[in-house]
Amino acid sequence: MTNHQTMLKIFILEDNADFLNFLESTLRNYIMIEALHAEIKFTTQSATDLLDAVDLEEINDCLFLLDIDIPGSSVSGIDIATILRKKSLYADIMFITSHTEEALSILAHKIAPLDLIDKSA
Repeated sequence: MTNHQTMLKIFILEDNADFLNFLESTLRNYIMIEALHAEIKFTTQSATDLLDAVDLEEINDCLFLLDIDIPGSSVSGIDIATILRKKSLYADIMFITSHTEEALSILAHKIAPLDLIDKSA
């Protein structure tokens, strides 16, 4: 009997380079310590780079950590989440923001994220 476990692929979009490095480092350590079957596939400060890096046909086993507001970008984390959700009801999406008042916008788009991480706390 073969024990096949699917690898969770993690994608991170965060506009603040320091916070992006913190998230990536923290997740890598957690994955290693807990021996999780997961890997960080892609981290970026660019919404368009994230969209280019993701195979939208294979996102069911993915976790997306998305900053809501990306200054200087015409594409927000909510826009990306909307695209992801249209392709898969099973992709896991979490938002990262220092603007928790934007949570209502998430509800309006019917994205159904797992959580909202307040990075200002």
